[in-house]
Amino acid sequence: MEPMVSCKDDIGPAVPYAVLPRLMEQLVLPRLMEQIVSCKDDIAQQYLMQCVIQCFPDAFHLGTLDALLDSMPQLQPGVKIHTVLASLMDRLAKYAQLILALMRLLEMKRL
Repeated sequence: MEPMVSCKDDIGPAVPYAVLPRLMEQLVLPRLMEQIVSCKDDIAQQYLMQCVIQCFPDAFHLGTLDALLDSMPQLQPGVKIHTVLASLMDRLAKYAQLILALMRLLEMKRL
């Protein structure tokens, strides 16, 4: 069975990689969240929020956490916010564990 959401990091050579986080934070995420909130279909909103959580990189979520969380109260009452938040927290927890493991590995190499 293939995943319902497919994410790809290939946006082409025209945009330098260092510009992407700022571009995503200032342009893409606000417009995307605006579209999700204006959708007014609770099932679609929940699915689209899951897509945002799965498709954007972990470091991006850390940098834009306020914007993502600010949009939650604007979602339809039928959206299972606890499910969306649980997915986000699980993802960020795994990212934190990875960073910690990498830091330990680097520390071991220094010794």
